[in-house]
Formats: sequence, structure tokens, C-alpha cells
Amino acid sequence: MIELNLKQISKIAHAFGVDLFKAAISHKLKDKTLPVDFYRNRFQTEHDEVFEELVAIGYAEKTKWQDLPFYYVTSDGETQFRKQFTEIVNYKPKKERDLVYLKHRINFYCSYYHYRFCDDNSEHIISAYLNYWIKKYHVSHTTEDTIVMFKNELASYYKRNLLV
Repeated sequence: MIELNLKQISKIAHAFGVDLFKAAISHKLKDKTLPVDFYRNRFQTEHDEVFEELVAIGYAEKTKWQDLPFYYVTSDGETQFRKQFTEIVNYKPKKERDLVYLKHRINFYCSYYHYRFCDDNSEHIISAYLNYWIKKYHVSHTTEDTIVMFKNELASYYKRNLLV
């Protein structure tokens, strides 16, 4: 099976009616669980580059229904989506959440918004939080956006001396 990139996974999630961002950022198990069957499987448009890529690898097909062009995800595409969805959402109960869990969520957030700070965006965010944010220094707007999104968790880890 061919690995999907984030754009492809997002398009498939949209076609299935799944809020990928909410699933990845939320801590709730219900947000991170896919249904057995999706209530929809369609993406209606004349042409979409990402879906054309999915068609080329066999994860989607293009057809017409009531004279409207639309794409739908094939069973192979659904299988790969389910596999990678589980990796992306990365559910852990509260007692098991560690720094790796936080870093994973920060890296997803940065990838989703196309923030590229360095090879490991979470390291940049944690460093900026420790060296600038808590000292009330200025950080870039993209760094600030990410820190604000995770500030409660970053503060919690900081108070417990877990940010290293």
C-alpha cells in the first residue's frame, strides 16, 4: 500500500465527512474513533489535483452522478486512510500522555497549517516557549499561534519540569 501525504489524507477525510483536524487535536476518544461505515463517500467537483493523485494510485475514482462529476474513495483508499488516521490521531488516555504525545500533536498542528520552523517543529515550539514565551519576549506570529494553541499543556509540562 502506498503511504498518503497529509493533503491526501485531508481530502479523503473530507470526502468521508471526518474532521481530521478535530480528531488529531482533541483528547477525546469519541473524536478519535472512526465509524464502521462512513455516512458519505464523495467529493463533488469538476477537477481536483489531490483527488487526481489518489485516482492515479488507485485510492479514488472519478465518476458522474446526476450529471455532476464527483470523486469517491475506493476500498484500498479507505483501508490506507484508516491505517494512517490511527497513527495521526494517536489517542492516549490522560494518565499515559507524555511529552511524545504532545510533540506529535504539535507537529500535526504545524503540518496542517504549513508552519515549517525546522526538521522537528515541536522542538522549535518548546524551545521558543522556554526561552522566549515564559520570559515575555516576542516570538513570530506563527510560533505564537502554535504556543497559544498548546499553552495549557506546555505550562503543565513546564511546571512538572518535563520540558527538555
